[in-house]
Amino acid sequence: MVRGLELGGGEVRAGDVLFVATDALAHWLLLEAARDERALWPALTGLDHDRAFAAIVGDQRAAGRMRNDDVTLLRMRLVTSEPGALVVCL
Repeated sequence: MVRGLELGGGEVRAGDVLFVATDALAHWLLLEAARDERALWPALTGLDHDRAFAAIVGDQRAAGRMRNDDVTLLRMRLVTSEPGALVVCL
Protein backbone atom coordinates (compact mmCIF):
# COMPACT_ATOMS: atom_id res chain seq x y z
CA MET A 1 0.00 0.00 0.00
CA VAL A 2 2.86 2.37 0.76
CA ARG A 3 4.17 1.99 -2.81
CA GLY A 4 0.98 3.62 -4.11
CA LEU A 5 1.16 6.51 -1.66
CA GLU A 6 1.58 9.92 -3.22
CA LEU A 7 2.61 12.86 -1.10
CA GLY A 8 2.14 16.53 -1.76
CA GLY A 9 3.25 19.64 -0.05
CA GLY A 10 1.88 23.01 0.72
CA GLU A 11 0.87 25.39 3.42
CA VAL A 12 -2.33 25.17 5.45
CA ARG A 13 -3.87 28.12 7.23
CA ALA A 14 -6.83 28.87 9.45
CA GLY A 15 -10.00 28.64 7.37
CA ASP A 16 -8.65 25.96 5.02
CA VAL A 17 -10.77 22.86 4.56
CA LEU A 18 -9.13 19.44 4.33
CA PHE A 19 -10.80 16.25 3.10
CA VAL A 20 -9.79 12.70 4.01
CA ALA A 21 -11.51 9.91 2.10
CA THR A 22 -11.44 6.13 1.85
CA ASP A 23 -10.22 4.50 -1.35
CA ALA A 24 -13.34 4.31 -3.55
CA LEU A 25 -14.34 7.85 -2.66
CA ALA A 26 -10.78 9.17 -2.91
CA HIS A 27 -10.50 7.72 -6.41
CA TRP A 28 -13.76 9.39 -7.43
CA LEU A 29 -12.62 12.70 -5.88
CA LEU A 30 -9.43 12.67 -7.92
CA LEU A 31 -11.35 11.96 -11.13
CA GLU A 32 -13.93 14.65 -10.38
CA ALA A 33 -11.27 17.19 -9.43
CA ALA A 34 -9.58 16.60 -12.78
CA ARG A 35 -12.93 17.01 -14.56
CA ASP A 36 -14.37 20.04 -12.71
CA GLU A 37 -12.42 21.10 -9.63
CA ARG A 38 -14.16 24.48 -9.41
CA ALA A 39 -17.52 22.80 -8.68
CA LEU A 40 -16.34 19.82 -6.62
CA TRP A 41 -14.77 21.39 -3.54
CA PRO A 42 -17.47 24.01 -2.89
CA ALA A 43 -20.13 21.29 -3.24
CA LEU A 44 -18.38 19.06 -0.70
CA THR A 45 -17.65 21.95 1.63
CA GLY A 46 -21.34 22.88 1.58
CA LEU A 47 -22.66 19.42 2.47
CA ASP A 48 -24.81 19.84 5.54
CA HIS A 49 -26.40 16.44 6.09
CA ASP A 50 -25.46 12.78 5.77
CA ARG A 51 -28.46 12.20 3.46
CA ALA A 52 -27.03 14.71 0.97
CA PHE A 53 -23.72 12.84 1.02
CA ALA A 54 -25.50 9.48 0.64
CA ALA A 55 -27.43 10.86 -2.35
CA ILE A 56 -24.23 11.91 -4.09
CA VAL A 57 -22.65 8.51 -3.46
CA GLY A 58 -25.78 6.70 -4.65
CA ASP A 59 -26.02 8.79 -7.81
CA GLN A 60 -22.36 8.29 -8.67
CA ARG A 61 -22.53 4.54 -8.07
CA ALA A 62 -25.67 4.25 -10.21
CA ALA A 63 -23.93 6.14 -13.00
CA GLY A 64 -20.93 3.78 -12.77
CA ARG A 65 -18.54 6.57 -11.77
CA MET A 66 -17.89 5.30 -8.23
CA ARG A 67 -17.04 1.78 -7.16
CA ASN A 68 -19.61 0.14 -4.87
CA ASP A 69 -17.47 0.01 -1.76
CA ASP A 70 -17.53 1.48 1.72
CA VAL A 71 -17.08 5.25 1.59
CA THR A 72 -16.08 7.66 4.31
CA LEU A 73 -15.42 11.37 4.00
CA LEU A 74 -13.87 13.38 6.81
CA ARG A 75 -14.08 17.15 6.34
CA MET A 76 -11.94 19.34 8.57
CA ARG A 77 -11.85 23.12 8.76
CA LEU A 78 -8.74 24.52 10.40
CA VAL A 79 -9.49 27.03 13.12
CA THR A 80 -7.42 29.07 15.55
CA SER A 81 -9.92 28.89 18.42
CA GLU A 82 -12.08 26.28 20.08
CA PRO A 83 -15.01 25.33 17.82
CA GLY A 84 -18.50 26.21 18.98
CA ALA A 85 -19.92 22.84 17.93
CA LEU A 86 -18.91 19.43 16.65
CA VAL A 87 -21.24 17.65 14.24
CA VAL A 88 -20.87 13.95 13.56
CA CYS A 89 -23.03 12.13 11.00
CA LEU A 90 -23.01 8.35 10.96
